[in-house]
Amino acid sequence: MEAPTKKKSCSWCKKRLHPANEFPCMCDGIFCAMHRYMEAHKCPKIQTKAQEEKEYLKTSLVKVEFSKMESL
Repeated sequence: MEAPTKKKSCSWCKKRLHPANEFPCMCDGIFCAMHRYMEAHKCPKIQTKAQEEKEYLKTSLVKVEFSKMESL
């Protein structure tokens, strides 16, 4: 006799999940459709992702300055 498999559930609301409705997150949690976004389940990775994005923009963007063309 086989042991029953453990049903997966949302890490936030504990709702049972069907394999088609599982949404993994960077914080190693599995969430339902309602809590799949980082803001919906208060993901601890939000701060680190925002910091990485800020650093990327700071290093990759080039400041462009325009000067008026002299008329002929």
